[in-house]
Amino acid sequence: MRHLLTDLRGNPIYVMSRAARLRTRFRHPHLPTLFYHVQNRAWNDVLLRAKSHPQEVTVQEDVSKNSPLHWACRLDPPVEVILALKKAARMVNAEGCTPLHIASSHLISEPALEALLECAAAQPAPTLHFDSYKSQHPTADLSRCGRAPIHYACLSFRGLALNAFQKLLEATLADGNVIVDDEYYSKRLLGLDDFFNEDEEAAVSPQQSFSSLEQPPGGRKKINAMTIRDASGQTPLGCLFKRYRERMKCVINTVDRLWREHADNPSKASLAAAISVHGELGELWQRARFILTRLTRERLNNEEGKGGEGDAHDEAKLYGGVLMDMNQPLSPGEIAVAKEAASWSAEQHNMAVWESAASLEREARDESPQRRDSSPKRFRIVHSSVGLIGYGCPPEMVRLAISIHPEQIKEMDEAGNLPIHIAATARSYLTTNCAGGNNDKSTLAAAAAAAVAASDEDSIVSEATGVLSFFSSATVAQTINAFDKVIKILLQHYPESAKIPQGKTGHLPLVMAVESGCRSWDDGIHTLLSAYPPALHNRKLVSLPLYANVLSMITDDNQSQSLYGGNSKKTSGVMSPRRATFRSPRKRANKSKRDKASRKLTTMFELLKVKPELLAATAGKRAGREAEA
Repeated sequence: MRHLLTDLRGNPIYVMSRAARLRTRFRHPHLPTLFYHVQNRAWNDVLLRAKSHPQEVTVQEDVSKNSPLHWACRLDPPVEVILALKKAARMVNAEGCTPLHIASSHLISEPALEALLECAAAQPAPTLHFDSYKSQHPTADLSRCGRAPIHYACLSFRGLALNAFQKLLEATLADGNVIVDDEYYSKRLLGLDDFFNEDEEAAVSPQQSFSSLEQPPGGRKKINAMTIRDASGQTPLGCLFKRYRERMKCVINTVDRLWREHADNPSKASLAAAISVHGELGELWQRARFILTRLTRERLNNEEGKGGEGDAHDEAKLYGGVLMDMNQPLSPGEIAVAKEAASWSAEQHNMAVWESAASLEREARDESPQRRDSSPKRFRIVHSSVGLIGYGCPPEMVRLAISIHPEQIKEMDEAGNLPIHIAATARSYLTTNCAGGNNDKSTLAAAAAAAVAASDEDSIVSEATGVLSFFSSATVAQTINAFDKVIKILLQHYPESAKIPQGKTGHLPLVMAVESGCRSWDDGIHTLLSAYPPALHNRKLVSLPLYANVLSMITDDNQSQSLYGGNSKKTSGVMSPRRATFRSPRKRANKSKRDKASRKLTTMFELLKVKPELLAATAGKRAGREAEA
């Protein structure tokens, strides 16, 4: 029946005029044989047809202007097919997309992508639709909407594999440079540091491109495709985060639904929720880590004039260890998330994400300006990202969320939690080592497959390989003390949050972390205690005889770290990389000593200010000893 509403070419006839239908009907509806071989994935026939009829390689469709190579890039072709169709490697379709644009948004192997890059680089550059742009490499070709292939790779969901995505990213950073007019450059506001902005009309000062290449003369600039904004104002990383935000809403809804449907079997619900989280967000997390690590390394190389070696150490030193080296070996069997983590995530975000219809009606009826201004958002990306740390979400995603929505770090959700309160109480059971090797991994994978199969959740795992991929090392990176890194990020952007109690219980973040038992000393307790030591006295967490021991742990030189909320000067944020780079070793050593001394004095002063009886008790004991002597 569907053919009754379409013509012989598959175009809907009910939206076309009579003249347009006649023109389409009398047009020859058939394509060359090479197109049908490609659509049927008959790769051997494609090779034979391309060799016997080479003129069909460059034939384009009448409407979409797709070539056979455009169709092949959607279907994961072998390397031999790409080499046989290489004459069309840089042809553009009606949307201005080359085959590389199509391949970047679909599943294609790394060898095939590498062959496509080589073939496209050997072909002449196409005529771009923007007069102000001129590209030399296929990774810098822009479509009609102003997107490079890396934009399509970041926008696609379950498109390129991680190794192919990394190959495209490296090729874009190396050769994906576009020559753009200086006037158009200032209008588009291209830059590296403003890719976090989602507002198309935001006034952002243009930044220097991180590419260290010489700028061409004549009022033109050479910029990299990673810094180019598309027609919607998004850079590649902005496109990736936009897709991440959309998928996170679906994930939270799925987790909440699973816990409602399987309330009688928490083990089944938690395992299915964990598989859903990693299946939906795992690759997006990895792509974001690839981009952030490479951009940071590129910027450090240009600012300091260093080579490729030692970059990971500089990143860890300048950014507090939040950015991790992607070349480190991943844990082979980092397994599932515990029941408490999935349950906590569902409980914390249920009210914030999916409000009831009655609540929406009450807000619609209330027309007061005060009500409209104070109405909380239904979805907070910062709170949600912090809540997913227990699932293996990298801390970089929290940094991205704060950069896009800095106001949310000071907002409380419906449960009265700031992001730091969520980080203090969230549970995580991600294993940092796998004792037992492949046997334990296979056993847990089999148990997971059985649990998911019994849950009748076909939408979560379609095949058994989906379950096994969740337990593989490609979805979860080895992150040690992830919550400690997240708490440091939150304190960098909002130091006063360590002193703000929870909205309903009135507990400080340190008290919540200790009472929940979810945080260890190295995974957040030390950072919270260093940020606000008087929180110890809030709920009598430490008895009077133990204050000296706790004080010695805080001010220990071996464990002392930079504070983010103390009273000492210049401790409210991280030092800029440029200032840290050009300071002499002697000045850095002297400043380190002064900071350590100020931390000790600040901690002692804060404790004595809250509990002055410590000083009176010490003076009384000393007077007693002197009297006895």
